[in-house]
Amino acid sequence: MSNKESIESLVLCADYVFGNENWSHEIKSQTIDNKSKKCATECFTVVRISLRDGRFHEGIGCYEDVDNEDKNSFAEIRKKSLTDGIFNALFYFKEIRDYLERKNNERMIRLSKQEEKQRQWKLKRGAEQKTEAGDEDMKTRGGGEEDMKSRGEEESIESEEINVTIKKMCRPRKLRK
Repeated sequence: MSNKESIESLVLCADYVFGNENWSHEIKSQTIDNKSKKCATECFTVVRISLRDGRFHEGIGCYEDVDNEDKNSFAEIRKKSLTDGIFNALFYFKEIRDYLERKNNERMIRLSKQEEKQRQWKLKRGAEQKTEAGDEDMKTRGGGEEDMKSRGEEESIESEEINVTIKKMCRPRKLRK
């Protein structure tokens, strides 16, 4: 049994698959075994799930708790054993297995889509941070905005000189006769 399954979720699952009034459960037996040396308590529960169409399955649930001397522990152990028994009995029905498998597949698809969106977001965020880091790097290398302006002016002067030089080299020459 999955630790995530509660008695309420199992009942809702069976209600969805079989219908509200089309199934029932019955506790056939419940045995509590107390091992006093270790303070370990075990509970075994036999549960029968019956459908209105006559089909039924029995499941055995067990739960063990160690070193818990709380008065509520017996009730908790019995409840967890019952939940395990109901799960085991329900799991014998193909309809329940198919329903749980379908739900699990839907959950996996949903998780993969979520992971893909997170990956895309991280890539986008990483690209934004790189551009911000580049801007910050320019500021720290130059010593501030004024230096960035003067550096930009120097670069534009240099690029104008290069453009002038290129124009001179590429200027059409007059042929001498």
